[in-house]
This record gives sequence, C-alpha cells and structure tokens, in this order.
Amino acid sequence: MASKQHKEFRQKIGKELTTLGGQDVAYAEWFLSVPDRALIEVVYQIIRHMKSPAQLGYYHAGIIRPAVQILRDRGEDDLAKLPVMVEVGLETNEKNLDGLIKRAFQIAKQLPRTPSKANMTDEIMSQLIEFASDWLPRNLHVPVQPATRN
Repeated sequence: MASKQHKEFRQKIGKELTTLGGQDVAYAEWFLSVPDRALIEVVYQIIRHMKSPAQLGYYHAGIIRPAVQILRDRGEDDLAKLPVMVEVGLETNEKNLDGLIKRAFQIAKQLPRTPSKANMTDEIMSQLIEFASDWLPRNLHVPVQPATRN
C-alpha cells in the first residue's frame, strides 16, 4: 500500500518544470507502490518566501526596541496617553508597541485581521518594516534609523 502522500519540489526554468535534486527516485518508488486505478491529486502552488531572520532582527532590534527606549526616556510609559488609537492603558514595552504597529498596519492596509509574524512572507514583512519606519516618526515622533548592510 502506498503512503498517503508524496511531496516534491520543482522549479520553473523557462517553459519547463525541473525536479530538484534526486527527487525522481523517491517519486518513482512511491508511484510504483500506488495501486492501479488509484486517484492521485496533483496540486501546484508557488512557494512563498518566508520572512528572513535579518528582517525580524531589524524590526525588533532596530525599530521596536529603540522606539520603546525613546518613549520611556521621554517618560511615556503608557501607550494610551499617546495620540494614537489605544483606548485602555498599555504599558510601553516591545510586545505592546509591536501589537500597536501591527494593528495600525492592518487598518492602513485594510487587512481582515491583524497580521501575525509567525506566517509572514518576506514581502509582507518588508511592508511592515516600511510602515513602522514611517508610522513611528509621523505618529509618535520617534525617529527610526535605516537598516544597514554588514
């Protein structure tokens, strides 16, 4: 009896889909184990590129953490006292500022729900970084240092 599933990855090069490194043998073994007349589902999808560790590092260490420090240094320990959309008291910390920025991002981009960085693509993470880099100076008067390459 064939295992329930066989997954392989292919890459589009020109007008061809090429199998990546040695998967043909695994596919052949799996295919031979499939009973005659069995229905096989084939699904094609583009693999999304997930956010990078560098993007997460810059977002947290280069944007969120310094912003929290600047706000605290100014004596702004409660995000609800700032001229933004917080109605209840929220301590000025990294988790709460991250949540506030993601909520503002959701509203600005008209997303159905607040985005989670757990499943974020590199493209959406780039948009969030760009949004935070613009939103913090404009709304909280907190400067954001541009990312640097090492």
